[in-house]
Amino acid sequence: RELSLAATAGSDFHGTPDCRYLIGPEYAMINPCFYRQKHVFRAAIRRVLVGFGGSDVDNATRFVLDSVVRSGVEVAVALGAAYPHRDSLEDLRAMPRVHIHEALAQPALAELMAGCDAAVTGGGGMSLEVLAVGLPAFLLCALFLGIGFLYNWKFKAAGLAGNLMVSSSVAITFLLG
Repeated sequence: RELSLAATAGSDFHGTPDCRYLIGPEYAMINPCFYRQKHVFRAAIRRVLVGFGGSDVDNATRFVLDSVVRSGVEVAVALGAAYPHRDSLEDLRAMPRVHIHEALAQPALAELMAGCDAAVTGGGGMSLEVLAVGLPAFLLCALFLGIGFLYNWKFKAAGLAGNLMVSSSVAITFLLG
């Protein structure tokens, strides 16, 4: 009998007719070290984790850092081993409130998460790890990354649709500082 596991739905799964599909976050294969870390909730946000998983091909990390760094909080940046935009962060490495961590082993990443007050991450596997630690998180969808660009490029005169894009863009800017 065939068994297929997936943390996210939406992929085109093909299996034998008797294949049993286990789809959803409850089937995510999360390292137990993330559940062992216990985040202690603090009302004031002083340290924010920014991380978008192993590669972050669209460089959402830099997009978020441009806002979070201005807020004055300490920032822990978790870069995956395949992150292709290291050069884009060179100007931030000298900042005393920005701590860039590269290719951490999972136990070290879990410990880093537990020491933060909030996280900004994408909707992939890292978001499940953040939630397993119990860290409050803002999940950034790819849609929001393009809203501001689309509005200025194409939809400025689109009336209500344009206003919806502006309000969404303002909302995400408000959330990220």
